[in-house]
Amino acid sequence: MWLLLHFTRMMQVLKRAANRPVGFVDSAVMLNAKLRPGVTLLHVVALTRSLGELRSPKARQPELYRWTDGSYLEDQDMWSFCGIFRPVHLVSEPVVGIRDLWVKPTLPAPYRDGSFRVQVDLTPASAVRSRQSVAVHLRRPGASQWELIDARDLAAGQHEVVLDIPVPDAATWTAETPHLYEVAAALVSGDTIHHVKSTRTGMRSVEIVDGEFPGAHFRVRLPLTPPPAEGGTRSG
Repeated sequence: MWLLLHFTRMMQVLKRAANRPVGFVDSAVMLNAKLRPGVTLLHVVALTRSLGELRSPKARQPELYRWTDGSYLEDQDMWSFCGIFRPVHLVSEPVVGIRDLWVKPTLPAPYRDGSFRVQVDLTPASAVRSRQSVAVHLRRPGASQWELIDARDLAAGQHEVVLDIPVPDAATWTAETPHLYEVAAALVSGDTIHHVKSTRTGMRSVEIVDGEFPGAHFRVRLPLTPPPAEGGTRSG
């Protein structure tokens, strides 16, 4: 009877583990907190609900298995796992509203005065209505108040608004001073606000001039020397 119960539990554990990525665990920190000396491999598989990744050569004792939550990857190498392992929030937006807000900074030399190109895309239901307008607000780095920059009336059937916002004496974004501007677009009709979307962006410029990156208060040198010929050496 005991053998039958043990076999049934083992089959249930392995069945659950077969549907998960090999060597994956939701939280490595929580797994380490639950591990104790002398626990069996079946017990670890039951805790992780996945089969461990064999790290030692086959037929070598002791066998080494690894479980990881992959938190250090952040998908930067496109090592994607199936399923959803992070908190997910569902957002319900109005039918009449802003579909997308796109902001592009421009900072020409000498990197003092810049501008934002703001593009507001409206939902199809908003485009067929008239007597509506799009108001664009700006909040500068460190400021607590919003500034109304511009407001555009929408024609019937208009589904896009594009405008340029001048930013004199701009607070530039760098690694040392990561200043961020906030841009908000509101779809309004009279005194009624239908929808608001906002985003944050930095005033910066990236370009290559004579083999260098001259940006806002920073400069990164790019080596443009050609590769050495086969069999040669390279220094520097």
